[in-house]
Amino acid sequence: MGSNCFKSNANCVLLFICFLQLAFTLTRQVFDFFGHIWASILFNFFAILVTICGCFGGCEKRNAFLYIYCIWQIITFFWNVFIICFYLEIGSLFNRDKDLHILNFGTGSRNWFESNGPLCQPIFNVSNVNKRFFSLFKPTHVEGCLLYYFIIETIQAAIQIILAIIAFFVSYMLIYYSNHKSKLMFSFFKLIMTNSYFKQKQSHVVVSLHLHHCLRTVLRCDSR
Repeated sequence: MGSNCFKSNANCVLLFICFLQLAFTLTRQVFDFFGHIWASILFNFFAILVTICGCFGGCEKRNAFLYIYCIWQIITFFWNVFIICFYLEIGSLFNRDKDLHILNFGTGSRNWFESNGPLCQPIFNVSNVNKRFFSLFKPTHVEGCLLYYFIIETIQAAIQIILAIIAFFVSYMLIYYSNHKSKLMFSFFKLIMTNSYFKQKQSHVVVSLHLHHCLRTVLRCDSR
């Protein structure tokens, strides 16, 4: 009873985490499309598919889908750690301006929040850039931002990391309890079959002894 209650609560937590992951990933996908950040777009696409698999695995108790979802959380963790290191330039491994081709696949597109962040006022070299394509080019200067684009990207990556850690442990516990329950059911079934076999064997022995006794009695009567 306690294990069933735990599993039911874990399923509810998993579905709630999947809902949050879908909400944040879809929002992230929209803004990545605005900025044409193709590496993130591809990752978000697979993340949405796997999260839907996780929802299905939690509802239908399908361990195969939960395994996929659980493994994907590890990939999500490392991807978002990379995003944080990239945008914050941690350890001087990346330069978010020079190495942006890693995320945009060399298309030259920019992060949408770089020019459109809260209260941001981008300044472009209007002599070289058509006004219709401002959002696709790097501004010469951005001022007045409440949050700069690399801070926004870091915050959303940190949220995804937290959700991935929770989702990993919840899905792992569901898989563990499901496998443990299957082993218990198998052991119980094996015990029942073993007991029934011995009972059947015992009844056969009793019947054989009874027949043998009857046969001996008949033979004695005939001899008299």
